Amino acid sequence: MPRAVGMISRFVAENELAPAMHHDLNVVVDEALNNIISHGYDTDAADEITIRLEHRQNKIVVQIEDGGRTFDPLQIASPDFDASLRTRKVGGLGVHFMRSLMDNLSYKRIDGKNRLELTKTILP
Repeated sequence: MPRAVGMISRFVAENELAPAMHHDLNVVVDEALNNIISHGYDTDAADEITIRLEHRQNKIVVQIEDGGRTFDPLQIASPDFDASLRTRKVGGLGVHFMRSLMDNLSYKRIDGKNRLELTKTILP
C-alpha cells in the first residue's frame, strides 16, 4: 500500500492534478487493493498486483491487474442505504466508492488475470 500511495502522489504532482483528484485516486486504489488482497488470494499466496496510471488527454485512467481468483466487482450490488444498520448487509461499500468517484469502471479477465480499469474525466 505505501508504494501505491507514493505512486499516486508522484503521478498527481507530475500531471499537476487537483488535490481532489489526489484524494479520489487514493480512495479508489485503496479500495481495489483491499478487495484484491482480502478476497482474491489465500492468506499464504504471493502474487504481483500491477497498477498503471495514465493521463490521456482529458482522462485519468487507472488500471489494476492481479492474478487472484476471478472477481468482477461490477457484479456487486450497490449497498442498500435505506436499510437499517442492523439489517444492512456487510460489503459493497468500497465498490460503491469506486463507482461514485470515477466516471467509468470496466472489468475483464485476460490470460488468467483480473483487469479493472477506472476512468475519470478531468476538466482543463
